[in-house]
Amino acid sequence: FYINDPMNNNLDEIEALLTKFFNGDNAKVWLWLTLPNPLLGNVRPLTMELLGRSEKLLKHIKNCLEGNFP
Repeated sequence: FYINDPMNNNLDEIEALLTKFFNGDNAKVWLWLTLPNPLLGNVRPLTMELLGRSEKLLKHIKNCLEGNFP
């Protein structure tokens, strides 16, 4: 999958991190992006992206991958 947003430079990195985490399973990546996430205040990660909060989303993903959950 690919979300095209020329205003945002974090999308490629977000996609790469999630794809690696989910072993290339794009269906799981899509579900993670589109379902409400309790660690993000029940906000959908894709909604954060669309609202211009990609930097916060990227930081959250990196923290979780490092084992640092909020």
